Amino acid sequence: MTGPTLGSLLPDGLKSGLTPAEKTVLERTQNGEWADLRSGKEEDDKPENAGKWGPDRTMRAEFLYWLCTDPDVSKRIHAKGVRISGVKITGALDFEDADLLHPLALVGCAIPDGIILVDARTRSLSLSGSHTGRVSADGLKTAGSVFLKDIHAEGAVRLLGADIGGNLTCTGATFSNPKGEALNADRLKTAGSVFLRDGFHAEGAVRLLGADIGGQLSCTGAALKNLKGAVLNAEGMQVNGALFWTDMQDKPQGSVSLMHVRVGQLVDDKKS
Repeated sequence: MTGPTLGSLLPDGLKSGLTPAEKTVLERTQNGEWADLRSGKEEDDKPENAGKWGPDRTMRAEFLYWLCTDPDVSKRIHAKGVRISGVKITGALDFEDADLLHPLALVGCAIPDGIILVDARTRSLSLSGSHTGRVSADGLKTAGSVFLKDIHAEGAVRLLGADIGGNLTCTGATFSNPKGEALNADRLKTAGSVFLRDGFHAEGAVRLLGADIGGQLSCTGAALKNLKGAVLNAEGMQVNGALFWTDMQDKPQGSVSLMHVRVGQLVDDKKS
């Protein structure tokens, strides 16, 4: 690309205190590369150990907000989008009502203060393998898929009324909010499938009331636990494909409500 670099577009408030990780992200994002800041050492790279990560792996939330939403910056970012691995994000990552102008992937990252995407709009989103606080994404609208594979969320994951243009993939994820809702996706709409399977673990209520799922809903191999009420409430849900309710890791620890659910096919036979 010719023209100004991403670094030259930084506002004065962000130039001060620019971390080595942020410099790397600027350089690699402009070139269409994945900004992978992992060390290659498995134990060191676990997001739960992010307290030991220094400035070379630390990024400010306001820096990422600018990178994802500034219209002038978007002209300098490759169509592949903003793709970052192995960083710790400091501060509240608040994209409420924002337009994220490119796909965003934060893979194997630490987001201790959580992420807000209420009424935000983006192409696609991946938080796969990351550790985070609350994920507040009521009203989120995406043109493509949302990947929450293998994430660990401390606090509720909210997708109330979200409109996802592809799949919602939560395979292997852990949502932990034992005193409340682990996942609230009431009135969720997806063009594709919803995967709560293969090690998906929810401690707290899972809600899919009135959800409209364009493909299948798979809970195969999930573990659901809520000692304070319904473990799964999906009253009025519509699944246009198959509902896979088979090979749960354990019997759901809490009541299940599937009243008035409409499905293309119910699959609950372990041999299927």
